[in-house]
Amino acid sequence: MISLAERQYQFMASLLAEDADPLETSSSKLGAGLAIYRNNYRTTLIEALMDTFKRTARWIGDDVFHQAAAHHVIVNPPSGWTLDDVGSGFDRTLAELFAKNQEVSELAWIEWFMHRAFGAANAEPLTVLAFADATAGFDDKDWSTLGLEFVPGIRTCLVHHDVAAIWHACDTDDVSHPPYALDEPLACHVYRDGEQPAFITAPAFENPALDAMVNGAHFGDVLDVLLTLRPHESAVADAGAMLGRWLNNGFIIGLRT
Repeated sequence: MISLAERQYQFMASLLAEDADPLETSSSKLGAGLAIYRNNYRTTLIEALMDTFKRTARWIGDDVFHQAAAHHVIVNPPSGWTLDDVGSGFDRTLAELFAKNQEVSELAWIEWFMHRAFGAANAEPLTVLAFADATAGFDDKDWSTLGLEFVPGIRTCLVHHDVAAIWHACDTDDVSHPPYALDEPLACHVYRDGEQPAFITAPAFENPALDAMVNGAHFGDVLDVLLTLRPHESAVADAGAMLGRWLNNGFIIGLRT
């Protein structure tokens, strides 16, 4: 006799594959009902993806997006209880499906983490003046061991296309897709600016720097990496400018010393 757990597993499988029959029945009425339920289930998930990835859908077209979304929910069925989680990993799915059009997955990555940043916990950014007061008496050792606390929901990645131009192009009727490839990659930071999610691009070295410091690295660790890439004076200047940008953009909420 089939167990309840096995029935539940087969039922979920049937929502993802038309050739599965979780109830092992020949009832045509039940089969028809299951087909309707399966269609409604997938439609709900695809609509949730469409709502989260509006610009990505506009960039590649609704029909193509629906096909990609259907593939994603079949291969990566959601395991959470909320539709807010359906988009997890969708950028990776698009990276596989659009391997020759990397801007698609980059755009989706931005939309997904802006979606997540919108629901992140509230936090008060540290002002430039407050940071200056807190570090006024720092010596070289203090700077080297300085750690930072960042606003919840902040994320960073490397992009190889002018994602800001693509983002704005999706707000217009022009989706002719001119070449947006960059000569050199940029860092892309997603965060919440007040009540609204936002993203900015920055020099590429900020991607590993921000990622490292979000995960507990010290300012001295980041400076050491920069020193391997450029002369001492340039590395120190770049590190200082980077810190200034993070403060001015409201990334930092506190210090760890």
